[in-house]
Amino acid sequence: METLEGNPRVTYRLATAEDIEAVTGQKTPYTVMAYAFFWDGEPAGLGGYKLENGNFVVFSDIKKDVKAPKMTVYRCALKIMELIK
Repeated sequence: METLEGNPRVTYRLATAEDIEAVTGQKTPYTVMAYAFFWDGEPAGLGGYKLENGNFVVFSDIKKDVKAPKMTVYRCALKIMELIK
């Protein structure tokens, strides 16, 4: 796991099926490449892309109870954009 620059409370790694289910509450039927973000070690959000019906779809999701500063959310978005490149 890596720590997000600018906020040591946030770590991230390539998402697993378990990470996706922990954030969204459901299993994904799609092929996914994403980062899972953790706030103080707890699953907090996801972002990446998935192959859905033959198309690549970029997505992001954050748990409703996460109160992260806007700059932290922005830095997570930058990481997601790096992954998508």
